[in-house]
Amino acid sequence: RWLVRVAEARAQTPAALAELAGDWRRAGGDAMGTIAGCVLFFDDVPRGWPCQEMALSITGGRVLAEGGGVIMAAQAQDGQLVWNTGEVWQRCGNASVAMPFWPDTPQGNAQLLEDLATMDAAFANSLWRVNYEMPPEDLQWLN
Repeated sequence: RWLVRVAEARAQTPAALAELAGDWRRAGGDAMGTIAGCVLFFDDVPRGWPCQEMALSITGGRVLAEGGGVIMAAQAQDGQLVWNTGEVWQRCGNASVAMPFWPDTPQGNAQLLEDLATMDAAFANSLWRVNYEMPPEDLQWLN
């Protein structure tokens, strides 16, 4: 089921958010959270943030984080996220992308096939089918 969720999330993640995937920290400071798909996760809720998971979206070129009845906004600038609170986040030096991303190009398809070859055949087949054969209206029924 995890592979199906990854493919489902990938299909629904705007490219601008996919580019932000990975671990983030305050500029010159503590680790803050991880962006995976359309979600910002915190290990511990940092001071000034309302909850441990926030839904992300892109509106007018800005990143919006919504959770706990609060909406925070950031602008992606020069590899940083500048939040409306004044916080500036940078990618962690060892940023790990939490969700695989294969661009819709011949090179992306080659990388996908390479990754699928390392998986259990049944899982690989399921991921391939979700990614290439299921229409978006059917993805809503996956749990």
